[in-house]
Amino acid sequence: LASAAVARGLAAILGLATTLGFFLHGPTASVDSNAFGDVVWYAAKLESARRSLFPLRDLSAAGVDLWRAEIGPSLVGATVSYVPKIDPLLFHTSLLPAFLGTSLCCGLALSPIAPAAPRLRVAVLAVGMTAYASWFAESPPVTLALPLAFAVAELVDRPLPKRWFAIAVAAIAVDLALTKGLALVPFGILVAFALRRYELTPRERRVLAVSVPLLVAALLAATLANSWWVLQAASLHFSPVDALRGLRSQLDTRSTIRAAPGLQLAGYLLLGGFLWRTRRISLLAALAVSLVWSWTILEYSIEIGLGTIVLVTVLLVLRDPPADRIDLVLFGAAAGCLALGAWFRDFAGIRAAFVESACLAAIVLGAIAPRRLGYLVRLYAIAGAGVLLALSGHALPAGLVLLAGAAAASVAPPRLVAATAAALLAVGVAAAVRAGRADDLRLGTYDTTILTHEHYQVWHEVEKVVPADGLVFTDETGNEVQATSGNNYYPAIAGRQVYLAGWYQSRLREETSDRERRLRLSALVLEGKVSPRRADPTRRYASYYAVVTGRDHPPSFRRLYANDRFALYRIAQ
Repeated sequence: LASAAVARGLAAILGLATTLGFFLHGPTASVDSNAFGDVVWYAAKLESARRSLFPLRDLSAAGVDLWRAEIGPSLVGATVSYVPKIDPLLFHTSLLPAFLGTSLCCGLALSPIAPAAPRLRVAVLAVGMTAYASWFAESPPVTLALPLAFAVAELVDRPLPKRWFAIAVAAIAVDLALTKGLALVPFGILVAFALRRYELTPRERRVLAVSVPLLVAALLAATLANSWWVLQAASLHFSPVDALRGLRSQLDTRSTIRAAPGLQLAGYLLLGGFLWRTRRISLLAALAVSLVWSWTILEYSIEIGLGTIVLVTVLLVLRDPPADRIDLVLFGAAAGCLALGAWFRDFAGIRAAFVESACLAAIVLGAIAPRRLGYLVRLYAIAGAGVLLALSGHALPAGLVLLAGAAAASVAPPRLVAATAAALLAVGVAAAVRAGRADDLRLGTYDTTILTHEHYQVWHEVEKVVPADGLVFTDETGNEVQATSGNNYYPAIAGRQVYLAGWYQSRLREETSDRERRLRLSALVLEGKVSPRRADPTRRYASYYAVVTGRDHPPSFRRLYANDRFALYRIAQ
């Protein structure tokens, strides 16, 4: 069953992985890149894990340790990185999303599905399990955390023996801590409601009262050791106000990105209404807490909690579909709003975002679809038509038409659906041919290029030239939180210790005095006014190097390599 579901969804799985890979791949010796922010930081974290776990050194800031929360992808990536030609950025942007798609197919194929399940509406709602499809590449732990929803659904829906329930809860909690730890918040609520099914003895209550705090403390200590600064970085903000303003602004200026939060807000409220009417109170409570968190606490988003609740709802509706017409309307409206919100919110732009969202819906629908060739052909004809229209520059009408088509197809006879699919595919092919002639057949583009082939060349030269116990200084750092200053984590790709490049994901974000001291010392070393030994006296390095953008250098610098943008020097001690 699982292999057949993967086969049915394989085209969509490859489409999702390829789209994300094309948009967020790293630079090569001849190709520039749009990768930035967390996409690059997770690749840097992989390099750190590859070299040392205890301590888990931040290769972008000497003497600083990384936090071990969400380390799951780094552990997997460090393991497979020894395979030749494995690129750390493509591992996160393509391989892990492909793993997620495969996991969804396997999990859905093994889940019970009622004959009356509203499959199309379920597939549309499944798009809303992600904040936006590019999130899978921007936050790679999501790809490992979301499949845990299948195990969570079993705990919510099926009474297990006490011992197996406790083992499952502990295993899922550890897995969430290693992937997306904030999912533990809604998970804890769901577990608390599931415990009400059991009659606990006084001894079991005492064990529970002691073991739960110990488990929470152990998970916090293991994931946040030496990184308690992360708790200081949170701030408060009331997001629904911005969401309503974004919807209101549509009366004056059309902006999908500003409309997205309002659509997602409406979708979650509609989903809450559906959960209330169908008496799924545990999911409603978890959704309410996650919504309040997401509305008020910045910096540390609980989007994974909301996504997990959406996916668990998908699984429970497949098992026990609602019969009341009002419930079906609420469910469909929530699905439509969340899917539109996820599509519009994606920073990749509406063309690429539509392709990603369509692939995600096709993965789910392919896994739960009737095992008939005709159904699969119609599915990919409709999805292919939407993708071709999006690539041709007609993403917005394509998405709205396909959402309307999904609603109509749930009640239309198969022959009418097949005729509609054929017509849509013909229109999509015609639009693609026309766009191809006009050189407008593309996923879309970013306004700026962040990482260039010169970055690739110089930092791969650093990997070849600098010994493992060397220290590298660079002038691509600064006090601003930008891709070429405080958020510059690409130098860590070389696997060598950099004195200071990116600092935003470390304690230096909060310790401003130490950060400014390091920035001053780094600048003085690059000017030749201070010995590199003085910059980090706590650790002895065998040799010192500099990667700078200018051509002027102090007499103590000996050039080893240069390209059109950067030069690599060895600093005499």
